[in-house]
Amino acid sequence: RVIIFLSMACCAASASASASALEAARYYSSKNASLFYGMIWGASINGFAHVGVYDEENCGEGSCGAGGSPGSPGDSPFTSRLMAASSSATRILVKRALAPRGHADSLDDDGDYASEIGCEDFLAVNHVVDLGAGYGGTARKLCALNDNVKVTCVNISRVENDHNKAVNKAEHLEGRIDVITASFDDVPLADASCDVVVSQDAFLHADDRTRVMVEIARILRPGGRLIFTDIMQSESGATRGGALMEAVLKRLQLNNLGGARTYTGATSALRLVHFDDRSDQLAKHYRCVQSALQSREHESLSLSDAYRASMNEGLRAWIDAADAGHLAWGYLEFLRV
Repeated sequence: RVIIFLSMACCAASASASASALEAARYYSSKNASLFYGMIWGASINGFAHVGVYDEENCGEGSCGAGGSPGSPGDSPFTSRLMAASSSATRILVKRALAPRGHADSLDDDGDYASEIGCEDFLAVNHVVDLGAGYGGTARKLCALNDNVKVTCVNISRVENDHNKAVNKAEHLEGRIDVITASFDDVPLADASCDVVVSQDAFLHADDRTRVMVEIARILRPGGRLIFTDIMQSESGATRGGALMEAVLKRLQLNNLGGARTYTGATSALRLVHFDDRSDQLAKHYRCVQSALQSREHESLSLSDAYRASMNEGLRAWIDAADAGHLAWGYLEFLRV
């Protein structure tokens, strides 16, 4: 079985890549971003650099878990909390991606399906693609839960891809995980070549999200599934976000954010079967990210002062926007019809 994932760093720095893809490749391959996501976020340990699912209301000192050794990604209790929450979010996605045909019980916080989703219509999972696969943690989680599955990681940052390949080699997964440097709006795969496409918080970087959905429909077999999370703009963000949303976009140098309707109206070849709205996780998540960054303010992590200042300012905007209800996040699942 093969699974292909699309994640935040999934676009290729090639002549066909969009301007946003090239900018994402530059940013996620930079020294500051590599240190931030690797050490502050903990991605160099568990391979996850995306929004997490939290068990508690706040990311307080007493609830973030134990730290690691000094100077390690897990040294801050907030980083430990981030790593645990990101792992929980990935577990939900992976369980949905690997859901066996005909096994539909209940859709709960662990990712089990509700019967009305129609699992009996899903193909057996033989090939999954991860678009924007980042450090590759999701692909390895898939392999850990299913001995037969194979995964293709499509990601735009060569730095992250090199890390992904090195970890896969160390864990003897080279024959099960393929890593491709490419863009998710121009995927180098044949038509109808995969059963499942997954992605975590990556599509916000796309210039043309409709094109991304059309491209996914192209590579999915009929009856295949698309399961992804993305940071989106809510209806209030679109109408009343103003300067606050401008600050949100500035942090990642984005022109705009999509909304749920952006994806549901992109192509008739993909039909929405479920939206698991977990927008309440965003403020918790970005508070925890900011706490992790600030808790290691005096460590010599080689983050530039300008990057730290810009990140703190940007995170404050994301927290405020999430608190105001201007942002949305959750699991969207589509069926290839």
